[in-house]
Formats: sequence, C-alpha cells, structure tokens
Amino acid sequence: MHLLCGMFCVVSVIFIQWIYLLVMGLLVGLLCVAIFMPFYARIKRSISCALINNGVARRSEYQDINKPSYGRPIILKQGLIFLSKNKIKMVFWPLCVVCVVNVIIYNSQRNEWIRKDAHHTIAREYFVAGQVVNAFRSMTVRFVHPENKLLYPYNLLQEIIFNRGVRYLPANDGEAGVWVDLWFVGTYSRSFYLTRDESGTGKTPHDMIRLIDLSWYSINKCMTNSFESKKMEEVHFMRNIPRMLFYYSLYKNYSIGIIFGSRESALSDEVLNYRINKIAKWTGQIRIAWNNSEYMKVNIDQHPKLEATLSIVELLQLRDIIYKQIRDGVFDCSDTSVLKYKEIMEDLILNPKSSLRKVKNRTQRKRLFVLAMKPYAADFLNDYVLKKHCGYPIHRSILDINRLSLKELQYNFKAEIEKLN
Repeated sequence: MHLLCGMFCVVSVIFIQWIYLLVMGLLVGLLCVAIFMPFYARIKRSISCALINNGVARRSEYQDINKPSYGRPIILKQGLIFLSKNKIKMVFWPLCVVCVVNVIIYNSQRNEWIRKDAHHTIAREYFVAGQVVNAFRSMTVRFVHPENKLLYPYNLLQEIIFNRGVRYLPANDGEAGVWVDLWFVGTYSRSFYLTRDESGTGKTPHDMIRLIDLSWYSINKCMTNSFESKKMEEVHFMRNIPRMLFYYSLYKNYSIGIIFGSRESALSDEVLNYRINKIAKWTGQIRIAWNNSEYMKVNIDQHPKLEATLSIVELLQLRDIIYKQIRDGVFDCSDTSVLKYKEIMEDLILNPKSSLRKVKNRTQRKRLFVLAMKPYAADFLNDYVLKKHCGYPIHRSILDINRLSLKELQYNFKAEIEKLN
C-alpha cells in the first residue's frame, strides 16, 4: 500500500514535469520558427538560384523562386502545421525523457535507503518519493526563488509526502529533522534565500519567522535525538549540520521579528539566548561525532569548508555570549567563552593549516573570512575587549583588518564600554 503511494507520488512528478516540458517545448518551438524561418526561406531561395544558374535544376522545379520571402504570419502558420504533423513525437519523447530520468532517481534512492539501509521501511517509501520531488526542486531553485509559482505543484506535493510519511517515524528518532531540513529549509539555506515577505520595509516578515523557527526545529530534532540509521545520520545530518547551523546563526534574530537593528532585543530575549548557548555547546559534540565517524573524516578531508563553517558558527555564538555577559555586567576576561573565542580567532587567521585557509573556493573562503573579521562586533571584541581591556597579546594580523579608530569604537559600543568600565 505504502509502496503504491510512493509510486503514485513519483507518477505525479512525471506528469507535472511532462506538462511543463510540453508547454516549454511548444513555446520554444514557436519562437525558433519565428526567428529562423526567414533565414531558412532566404537560404532556400539562394540555393535554388545557384542550382538554376549552374544548369543543375530547371526553373520549373522551383516555381516559387521569385515569390517574396515568407511573412511572419505565414511563418507561424507553417510552424504550427509542422508541429501538428509531429505532435506524436512532441508528446512521446518528452514523456520518455521524464520517465527515464525520474525512474533512475527513484531506483537510485530506493537502492540506497530501502534495500541497503532497511530502517523505518514504511516511512522510507515516502522518503524515497520525496527525494524524487526534491531533486527537481533543488535543481530549479538555483535559478528561481523557492516560492516561485512554477514550483507550487512540487511544493504542495512535497508537503503531502512529508505529512503522510513522517507519522511512521518514531518520535524519538532524529530522522524527522533531516526530512524538514532537506525538503523545506535546505531549499532556502543552500543559496541563502530569504522568504519573499522579507523586503526590508520594516514590516514583520511572518514567513521568514516561520522559516527560522522551522530551521531551529530541524536542528534541535537532530541534535537531541538519536538516529536508528547510522547512514542517515552521517550522510544527511553530520554532513549538513554546518550549513544548517550557519543559516540559522545568520538569520536567528528573525525569530524575534526583525534582524536589522535588533541587537538590543536579541540580548534580552531568553529563548534566543538559550538557543545561542545550546549551539555553542553542540559544536563541540559535533566535532566528537565527526572524529568517531570514518565517513566524516574522509568528507572533512575532501571538503574543509565543513570544519571552517562550524568554526565560524561557534565564533558567532561566542561573540553573542560575550556581548550578553558585558551587558549583564558579569564579563570576566578569564571566562571560558572569552578564551575559546580568542583561540578560534587566532587559529582561523594565523594558523597556515587552518580549515579556513584550506577552503578552495575563493568566494566561499572570503565569505567566511568576512564573517569572522569584518563586522563591527569583531573589531570591538578584538581591538577593545581582548587587547585593551583584558590585555591579551593579540597579533596585528587580527587587529589591523578593517580596524576602526578608538573614537569610532567608543561611539558604536558606548553602552558596552560603560559596562566594562
């Protein structure tokens, strides 16, 4: 029964993609006819004239040689006639292509997650079908926004599959968090999309708030529950958790309604600060789990961005924790958060073998570097708190990058400096 439901979902995907291909093929075909038919008519006349002039053909064989070139209405009419004569091929071939592609994806996912990893087999029938849907969505969101109307049928089908399949997962298994991340949060976080209601107008972005809360749900579900399937834990959780945490850390302030100018509200929000402290602790647990997994050791060696991203995530949490300590008047230079922050910063920037320096993609490496060094918060903690207030010997390579003058620091962080003094 559940196998049939999964296959029905795949058939639905095939049908939707087939309709899309037919419509796109028709539009592209008409466009090509409208563009290239005039050139075709001219070339045909030129060849005819050449054949007649060289005595290869007789003029009677080309009665229309002196007729004017086709006008666009005639061209479109001829194009439609051509399409109507080949309608069986136009319908059949797209259907064949769509069927073959989706059957290959479905069979591959089924081999990986049902035949070779027999856990929660009923739920996995839906997971495999959902992965077929998500494969097309993941490819499409590279070019269009996840909320584009073209994706509406796929998004709806993805929700239906999730709601039917997740009920067959145990409540204490972290796999449900993986489903949420792969199918709903990942479509945004892989390309750093925001929801469309986040337009920077100052209005409350309700969809963005829901997305960030959903992001936290997937992270918390995975981190606070065990996985019955070690393969699911390694392939879709351990490998993806840096991206999950990174996206949440960048936009976590949306959970209190806004992000720009929200530092004061964030510092006083108990739920948000609880989550920040949890993530800071989880980063250590994740590294332990990585060290105990041969699969992740190979992945980290091949993709140093994973380790670098996790370090930046930890750095962002420690930065917020230190700010909270300063605002609460409990800051201590010997606190473990301060020492850990200093240690990570020095390792990322000064260590020639750091994970950040190993990131091969220049754009990705620069993005992570900017998050570590460029914000005003980094200048304040490095220049004022660690060096001036605590007296730690901070290397010039850290202090001199995007450094603000002391006067600017005192203006931007007046409240924090008053607390420290």
